[in-house]
Amino acid sequence: MDFGSILKKLRTEKNITQEELAKVLNVSRPTIGRYEINERFPDQENLVKLSKFFNVSIDYLLGLTDIKEPINELIKKGEVSIKPPSDIERIYESLPDEEKKMFNDYAKYLETRAKLNQGDKESSATSEAI
Repeated sequence: MDFGSILKKLRTEKNITQEELAKVLNVSRPTIGRYEINERFPDQENLVKLSKFFNVSIDYLLGLTDIKEPINELIKKGEVSIKPPSDIERIYESLPDEEKKMFNDYAKYLETRAKLNQGDKESSATSEAI
């Protein structure tokens, strides 16, 4: 969905007129109409005001996600947690670039080996079943 459609949907869900929304943003009613048909786009300040007014994330307003709620609201509800980096992430970030490349190569090797081992196990299980 595009910005204008999302804005119109939010406005109608909240049962407010373009005029009422225009007052919130301190713009004219025709400006809201132009936002809704994608002829104009709000500046950063009004984008933030819209986000707060409708209690949605800016990413949602821009059509970048289907998740309406701002991240801080999701964290408060416990629906999203921010975990500290794992030991592996900390170690990786401390490595020089050349060693990061070696680290990635080794991780790919381990992944490939695990897939091959899984394939061998499935083959032997099939052979034993026959």
